[in-house]
Amino acid sequence: MAAIPAQNGAVQGAMQATLQSRDIEQLDAAGDYTPLVNAVNSFALQASSSVGALTTGDDQNLFAAVCAGVLSNRNLTLVNDTPGPTNPYYPWCQAAAEAYGVASAKLSGGITSHYGALIGAMAAVLANRDLTGLTSSDDYTAPVNAADSFALQVGNAIGFVSAGNQEILVSNIVAGAMYGRSISVVGSALGPTNPYYALSLAIAEVYTASVGAMTGSVAQIAAYQGAMQGALAGRDITGLTASGDYATIIDAATVFAEEVAALVISESITVATSDDSQLLAAISAAVTFERPYSSTDEDTYTASATAALEAFVVAQAILTS
Repeated sequence: MAAIPAQNGAVQGAMQATLQSRDIEQLDAAGDYTPLVNAVNSFALQASSSVGALTTGDDQNLFAAVCAGVLSNRNLTLVNDTPGPTNPYYPWCQAAAEAYGVASAKLSGGITSHYGALIGAMAAVLANRDLTGLTSSDDYTAPVNAADSFALQVGNAIGFVSAGNQEILVSNIVAGAMYGRSISVVGSALGPTNPYYALSLAIAEVYTASVGAMTGSVAQIAAYQGAMQGALAGRDITGLTASGDYATIIDAATVFAEEVAALVISESITVATSDDSQLLAAISAAVTFERPYSSTDEDTYTASATAALEAFVVAQAILTS
């Protein structure tokens, strides 16, 4: 069966949302993650039905971010694999589809860093809101326009990035930096007078400082991307310096990612496809969410990395390929 981008994106976003803010180090893969993943799969089947066919790349990543925002801090427990109006996840999935439909129109005519910033901003702007019952024209247009105005300024501050891992790193940094923030201003000129200017410079600075550490295997890069989101979540990053503050965050994210990569090898876990990578990044973001990671001792992260990989292996089995 060919991969279904909408379903895989929904799995990625839902896994991040359901694991976020939870202490998962003591959970057991078979005993604890299987019921959760079965519920995530039910949500993903309904989400895919609600949004319809998507393409891979930006569209799938945007839908994953929207699903993560819609489900932020929600518990998925019900298993119902029959999509339709009677499905318990139908209202949430309709909300995700409507938000995605408005936001996806912004993924044209811009630069890659703008797209990455928009994807990350959508996860943040939708988080912790009850979106069921909202309509695309009345409710999503204003927040999406604000998220896009913010993303245009971030893209202007960062400049050119390559599609793929660099763009995905931008998305993760923005999702972390903007979590819990209000994005409401629309249409301001790009540059020093823009209300998002100071924040965009901070995001550009942390991106520039962190992109060089995004090295290693597919697993290490994915875990690093997610850890950068988790480490920045809930923090005010304006005024921080690359040499003093970001260096500590980046070093910790790097060591966490190295521990994940080492365990992938020792446990013979396969992380190869882009869907694998995005799933591992999402789970890593959830595991590291708002945690004060600062140690450069790899053993510090063994429990967290192990928990992330246990969740990954169970969830990987439901990805379509």
